[in-house]
Amino acid sequence: MPRRQDPQFPPQALVQPGLPRSTVWSDGGCLHPTDPLLARAAWGLRCEALEQCNWGGPVQGKQTAQRAEVSAAVAALRAVGGPIDLASDS
Repeated sequence: MPRRQDPQFPPQALVQPGLPRSTVWSDGGCLHPTDPLLARAAWGLRCEALEQCNWGGPVQGKQTAQRAEVSAAVAALRAVGGPIDLASDS
């Protein structure tokens, strides 16, 4: 059975371990983190090796900056089919 595509993240890249290392910059943040009704978290990333690698999106579930940072890291791993150096401030 095919895996359902998660619209929150970039499409899964074909894994190619022989590719050269690529740098991916990621970030996540949350607006109004102390107010559960107003909190809104989002993530973003930029890839060195891919032409069309400028993704971002909202965080699903609980809205925290930490979840946004992890979402960005997951998106980076999905987007690049080879080894990466992940640059993050978290």
